[in-house]
Amino acid sequence: MGLDVYLYRYDDREKSALLEAQYEKESEEIWDNNEKKYEEYTKEEKDDNNQKCVAVAERLGLGKYGDDETYKKEIELSSEKYPDHLFKIGYFRSSYNSGGINHILRNLGEGNDLHWVFGRDDDGYVFAPNWEQAKERAKELIELLSSNEAYYVARESWNIFSGPPDVKSEKEALDIFKEELTKSSGLGSYSNGKGTFFMEKPLPVYGIVLGQEEMLSRSIPCVYLIHKAEDEEGEGYSFYVQALEIVIETCDYVLSQPDPEKYYLHWSG
Repeated sequence: MGLDVYLYRYDDREKSALLEAQYEKESEEIWDNNEKKYEEYTKEEKDDNNQKCVAVAERLGLGKYGDDETYKKEIELSSEKYPDHLFKIGYFRSSYNSGGINHILRNLGEGNDLHWVFGRDDDGYVFAPNWEQAKERAKELIELLSSNEAYYVARESWNIFSGPPDVKSEKEALDIFKEELTKSSGLGSYSNGKGTFFMEKPLPVYGIVLGQEEMLSRSIPCVYLIHKAEDEEGEGYSFYVQALEIVIETCDYVLSQPDPEKYYLHWSG
């Protein structure tokens, strides 16, 4: 699960929203059955309902999945500076794990993230930001990254649903690790119910900090592993600095258009 931000240009924002809302209403009515859950439908019933939804979309002049393709257009272009980067002009990719850009930025100070850059509040999933302000805020975060040494934090804790782990000695921990060694071929780095393992590229840990994390209104013990980025593509925060430079490229793209007020961000999460 992750955070994705998309850029759209609207010819008629209001009309587009009304059409998509109408599709949402009618498709929900097709699937609404108080006697059945989705997984209880037969394949034939699911196929029939899907076809009915497609018919609704066609009648409203929308795409197959109910997206307006007449009054809005998705913008996604390769960066001129970093054409192979995961971020694009008009598309910002992140995730909720420890490597996501928002996670990395928040480690350096509360409120440092893409939400702050674009002035997004909790309820605004589609909105037109202040592009000039966003550009300046992205520059501030580039300076923040550039002035800090690239230490990362990985949090490790037990699964609250399965309870505390049974491992109570160094030998038991080593035995689990050896067991993972026998079946980890080709898996690289991964997590499972027993822990997290870095088989392909070991994690260079500089410190282990004991602490707690909040989980379902409870505090459970955890450890924070402090490590550095050491990869072939460059050390430090270079990926995130480049990502923010592409955010600035996106702002410049919008501001260079004759009608920047027609450009909106779609925030997926």
